[in-house]
This record gives sequence, C-alpha cells and structure tokens, in this order.
Amino acid sequence: MTVKHEIWNGSTLLDCGTMLLEDIPNMLRDQEIKAAELLDEGNADHVLYACKIYGRGDRVIAFQCYMEQMNDEKFCSVTGKVNGAVIYALHNRNR
Repeated sequence: MTVKHEIWNGSTLLDCGTMLLEDIPNMLRDQEIKAAELLDEGNADHVLYACKIYGRGDRVIAFQCYMEQMNDEKFCSVTGKVNGAVIYALHNRNR
C-alpha cells in the first residue's frame, strides 16, 4: 500500500509524492535520530519531526516529515489543533 508523503525543511517543501506504508518505520527512526541531534545542539523546547495522518477506517493516508525546532508556545499552537493524526516530536526535558 502506498501513502502520500511530504518532506519539509521549515516552510520549504523539499519532496512530495508517494511512499510504501512499510517504509514509514525506518523513516521515523532516521528522523528521530536527526531530531535528537538537533535538540542536543539547539536551544529549542521541542523538535517536531513527523506526522502520520489517518483517514476513514483508521488507515494511514499521508506521512509528513519535518525538522522544526519550536518553543512551547509554537508547539502547542501547531499540535493542539490536530485531529486524526499522530505527531512525532522530541521534547527538551532540561528546560
């Protein structure tokens, strides 16, 4: 099964198309490693790195990758309104 995918760098769309559903776990693992490095290097409260979007029947219909550092206010603003999706982010516990 294929799903739509988008890869973003901030507000710039780097790539879009379709990907195999079974490739999502590997991409998530790679994104999480990069997000952890970014969180360690930076001054952010959170790093948003992916979103899995579900449609009817709880089927994954899209997968989006990000790598965006955020403060608490922006993170709550961006993720607080999401329905029908799983947000993947790392959080700075030292702040």
